[in-house]
Amino acid sequence: RSIMGIGLGVLLPLSTSLVADFFNGDDRSRMMGYSSAIKNLGGVIATVLAGFLSLLGWRYPFLVYIVAIFVLVLVVLYLPDKEIPSKTNHKVIITRNVWLLGLSIFAVMQMFFAIPASLSVYIESGNLGTGFLTGLLISLVTVGSFFFGILYHRIKTFFKGYTVVIGLIFIIVGMLGVGLYYNIVSMAFFLLLIGFGLGVVAPNIYLQTTLQSTVKDITLSLAIVSSFSYLGQFASPLFIEFIQNVFNYNTASSPFMISAVIGVISLVAVLINKKMKLYDEDRAIPEQV
Repeated sequence: RSIMGIGLGVLLPLSTSLVADFFNGDDRSRMMGYSSAIKNLGGVIATVLAGFLSLLGWRYPFLVYIVAIFVLVLVVLYLPDKEIPSKTNHKVIITRNVWLLGLSIFAVMQMFFAIPASLSVYIESGNLGTGFLTGLLISLVTVGSFFFGILYHRIKTFFKGYTVVIGLIFIIVGMLGVGLYYNIVSMAFFLLLIGFGLGVVAPNIYLQTTLQSTVKDITLSLAIVSSFSYLGQFASPLFIEFIQNVFNYNTASSPFMISAVIGVISLVAVLINKKMKLYDEDRAIPEQV
């Protein structure tokens, strides 16, 4: 699993950097949304397949990763060649905005990972269903992310500087709904809302990362932001458990309510930033061809 994690840690930022390598302007924004959408579609398919395979035994879900062979063939046959710029005497430039974007995706993962980490216990605590049902419900998040990822460029064009605000509102409302309304239909609806929010916020963060970096430093910047994402995934259950213990708040719904509070704090930070300009999209490094 560690070796697999190393491979994913290399491939995910690299695959995102390919969008920045081959597209600029509105095309980059559009393709960043498509990239996020397809990743989420893959997540839906993998989750469902893994659920079925798990009925055969705990080892069988790992067979899902055989799809990597198919991807390898596509890369070898169809990925265009691109000359790698020389890095002779190149000074690496990682701007303050890149680190702020890393902290942003860290906060998003703190919220989101309450779902895969706690939803199964939440559902089974009230005898609403089994682990298989949990897998299907979690896949609704990725379904929502898929559809809003496809529409990301249009949403970004319409809401402009308030795109992240809209995405965070979806996530907050979704987390509150999951925590407050304890029935399958309501959970399904609110998990879709969370997916809608992630489908807007995540591609926006990665798009901004490419815009805040020089051409030679885009892959490194994306790797930094991706590292914050993985750190957020790792830290989410630990942080939520810490808050539960500190405030003696250990109900089955508490992870989702805590995530909603994190979302509200993030939303307030975004709105304050619009006044103080700690992170400013206008500081984006001009695109280079």
